[in-house]
Formats: sequence, structure tokens, C-alpha cells
Amino acid sequence: MGKIVYSIGLIGIVLLSCSQDVTGENSISSGNTIPFLFRMNAMFTDAEQNVSFPIWFNDSIVSKNKISKITRRFYLIENGENEDDGSQESFMRREKKEYFFGKSGQLERLNVIYYFDDQKIGNVSFIYQGNKDQYGFAPVTRISDQSSIEQEEGDELNFYHAIHKKVKVTDKFLAFQQVQTGDYLFYMLNRKFWGPLSVDSILRPTPKDVIVLGSPYFPSKIYRVQNKVNEMDVQSFVYWTNTKTKQKIKSKNIQTFIRQEYPFENKRTILTDKEGKCGEYIDSTFSEGKFLTRTLSEIHSNSKNLPVKIIHKKQVKSASKNRLSIEILTYEFQN
Repeated sequence: MGKIVYSIGLIGIVLLSCSQDVTGENSISSGNTIPFLFRMNAMFTDAEQNVSFPIWFNDSIVSKNKISKITRRFYLIENGENEDDGSQESFMRREKKEYFFGKSGQLERLNVIYYFDDQKIGNVSFIYQGNKDQYGFAPVTRISDQSSIEQEEGDELNFYHAIHKKVKVTDKFLAFQQVQTGDYLFYMLNRKFWGPLSVDSILRPTPKDVIVLGSPYFPSKIYRVQNKVNEMDVQSFVYWTNTKTKQKIKSKNIQTFIRQEYPFENKRTILTDKEGKCGEYIDSTFSEGKFLTRTLSEIHSNSKNLPVKIIHKKQVKSASKNRLSIEILTYEFQN
């Protein structure tokens, strides 16, 4: 899958001065978090664009709360220095996602609607043909409203989504092929074969293929390879060890996520409060070890610990104006 790495570019990014430490390291709590709706190593990442692996939500939380639908609206505010500036009318719609769930908490349908200058420019739906397998994969069918999407020939849609078909499953690895490009997505499950020579001899990847060390639920590294041993577009994941569950793999929580994009390094740090609730995450960008910019994303939840608002704030040293983007989440429940 040569294009697993996609930008969610329609989400507005915020610019706001913050008084907190720019790296966020001083705010990290222990890794013993309480169960949360989002799976934070997949939500708010490029994994959202890989619709064949709908592993963005915690199924047990969805089922426990009898959630039948989640609507996620993305707004960009061009004026105002904080979330209290401006009224609802000052919000500009950028995107809307609708998630429909069955009684078991499994995702059954995803609708995505796109806006530009507050006008709808297209929508696409993904219908799942059954529940996820043990690796989080589910066959999916795409339905597009082609009449509402206009683009010049050769232009690439920013709201591209990847669909895969299952090719091979073994004890060592999983192989999937992207329907759109024909490129492969490999998951090397067995840690014994994570070395570059083992990866090359077993998978025989091309420079366009994507290699994941680990499983879809818990990737350790994502990268492409050139000349057998030269890694490119590397993404690394570091997990907390949940001491309350004696290091059970399914209870691990993401601590940091690092993406190497020479000459830049982008680092995400997941923060929790004293009660173990996931309250925010920080994306910091460095170049040659020097801090350049950071984005603070605050997750506001209701009394049931369900997220209802996410505020993205970004600080750039050279910025003189501030921007703010917000995600609003609403819920519908089963009778």
C-alpha cells in the first residue's frame, strides 16, 4: 500500500499561544489510564484514512454505552484568539463524519461529507460487510456521490481513503493489497523476524509497499524500504506498560508516536490527568534537534467520559495571528 500515509488535510489547525512546556514532557502522567472511547494510536492519525481497518474506537465502550451513531463535525475559526471568541456563526464547516454502530459496538457504516467555503463539495460512504476479524480487518464497499465532486484531471483529492483486500495470513505475517494502487501492506507479527534481512527475505517488499512491525492494533514501527535495508518514512510507536494488568498486551496505552520526515521529526505525546483520563495530546515538530512548532489538542468529555469537543491549538514562533479549529461530537443511542 504505497499510500498508507495520507494527510487528513481538511481538519483545520489552530494557532494559539500556550503557557505550558513546549514539549509537554512535564505533564505526562503514568500509563494506567481508564478505558476510553478512542484508540489513541489510531484515532487522529493516518490510520483514519485506512478504512479497511476500522479500529479507531473501543468497541466495548461503544457497546457498553449503547451508542448507535457518532457524528463528528470539524470547524475552522479564522478569527479569534481562543475558543471563547466568536459565536457558532463564526465557525466554518470543513468536514463531517458519521459513524454507525451495531449492538456489539462494531462499526457498520461510515459517511464522510466534505465542505469548502462552507459549501458541500462531496461525500463518500463506506459499508462494512461484516465484523472485523481478530486483526481489525473488515471487508468494505465504497459508495461515492460523484456528481458532487468536481476536480481537474490529474488533481488528487485530499479526502482519499485506502481500501485493502486480504491476500495472505500466516503465523509470521499478514499481507494486504491496496485496491486502488496494487501496492502491499505487510504486518510482520513475529518479533523474531523484525530484522531487515528477515523482512526482505520473507516479504520481498518493493519501495512502494508499507511494512508494519507489530499488529494492526499495536504497531511498533511503520516504514517503507529501499535497497533492502534503507528505511524511509519511518513512524515509531512507544507504549506504556499498564502495571495494573501485569503487562497484558491488549491493555497497553500509547505514550508517544514519532514520525521521521527529513529534515523534520514530528513527535506526539499522549497526556492523561491524575484520574487516568485521556485529556489531551501534543504534536511537536523539530528540525535538527531544534523545536519549531507544536499543536496542543484538548479533549473535553462529558460525565460518561465520552468526548464531546476537541480543541486544536497550535503555536509557531514566527506566527503573529492565532487560529483555532474545533471538532464537535454528538451521540445517538439504542432504544
